[in-house]
Amino acid sequence: MDYRVTVIGAGVVGLAVSRELSDRFDNVLIIDQEESFGRGISSRNSEVVHSGLYYKQNSLKADLCIKGQGLLYNYCSEKSIPHNICGKLIVAQGSIGKRKLTELLANAERNGAQGGKLCNKDEISALEPHVHAEYGLYFPRSGVVDSHQFMLNLEHDSKVNGVDTVYKVEVKKIKKIKGG
Repeated sequence: MDYRVTVIGAGVVGLAVSRELSDRFDNVLIIDQEESFGRGISSRNSEVVHSGLYYKQNSLKADLCIKGQGLLYNYCSEKSIPHNICGKLIVAQGSIGKRKLTELLANAERNGAQGGKLCNKDEISALEPHVHAEYGLYFPRSGVVDSHQFMLNLEHDSKVNGVDTVYKVEVKKIKKIKGG
């Protein structure tokens, strides 16, 4: 069978790409060298849904992080994928630490992250009673997601859309052909 599109790798990125492409193209194939999806880097991630505070302004990473956060939470809610919008608290001590947190907040705001807030020690204690710090930076929209369930749903959606998946296949060479 000839495939219009072949996606190499069935990690979270490959599965998300194949799901998206399956809405646009017939005959999509996804291949991976492992026995099933998500066995490589995707099985070793922190499962954190970031807020975009660390990335360089106007970078693709910052843009995708900000836009992707809402899309990811919506998808997880629609598919009943376990996730928790628990927030992220970064703490620091002293004037240098406070300055670094202020710089992080400014960077996050330039990137379009919303809801970031500088916290004093009382606000930190209210959020996390076991943390003792002078200054904090809190992002309420950060969270965690069950990455295995997320990938399982992406694979399922792709299959429903007609994507063929082949495991235990290693790509040795890619060659451009005329008209290909």
